[in-house]
Amino acid sequence: MSFLELCQEVRDRTGITRFGLPSTVIGQVGQLAYLVDNVARADMFIQRMHTDWKFLFTEHSFGALTAGTATISSPSTVWNWDLESFYINKGTADATNLKYLPYKEFRSTFYSTASPNDTPSFFAIKPGGDIIVNPPPSSGKVLTADYYKKPVKMTVDASVSDIDEYNQAIVELAVFYYAEKRHDGGLMQSSWSKFKNELLLLEDNELPERYETNSQHPDITITVE
Repeated sequence: MSFLELCQEVRDRTGITRFGLPSTVIGQVGQLAYLVDNVARADMFIQRMHTDWKFLFTEHSFGALTAGTATISSPSTVWNWDLESFYINKGTADATNLKYLPYKEFRSTFYSTASPNDTPSFFAIKPGGDIIVNPPPSSGKVLTADYYKKPVKMTVDASVSDIDEYNQAIVELAVFYYAEKRHDGGLMQSSWSKFKNELLLLEDNELPERYETNSQHPDITITVE
């Protein structure tokens, strides 16, 4: 579903009928603006629940490294690196899996002496996000690694959430936000129950390991004043 289609479904679920069906997410005011904001907010909330969703996974090649240059720029879309996935010349007979060290340990281990160019064996992530390797690479070294992308907010009608296939979770959470503001206890209860079911389905299919979701998403008690 597109951003606009999600908003239209939430409108139907919440019963905001007197404002009509939104034809765009841009420039809305009042209740429809709040509805659009809730859909975007729900999407981002779900995406940020875990840093290792499968739908955010991507493989990256840094390309051929510059000989003697130990610091390598990271993509701007990185949210969470898979620290076991850093390889030099992956898929070749001389492939090397680099060992991760926390930056302070890397610094204390390698900064006091200069290492000759060779095949990197260790890496760290600098405070600013760049990668640093040791020893510095010799020529012909290609670095690859896997990471999970930063969540991207939906902003235009045609935007599609990375959740996509399981986007009913977005709908139910957005409905819950609306019901919470309106102090609609019945709709809060029903939408929260549906959201939890949709979230369990999403987590079962899009997390690398099964999480104990029952402890993470406890039942809530709804009190309407």
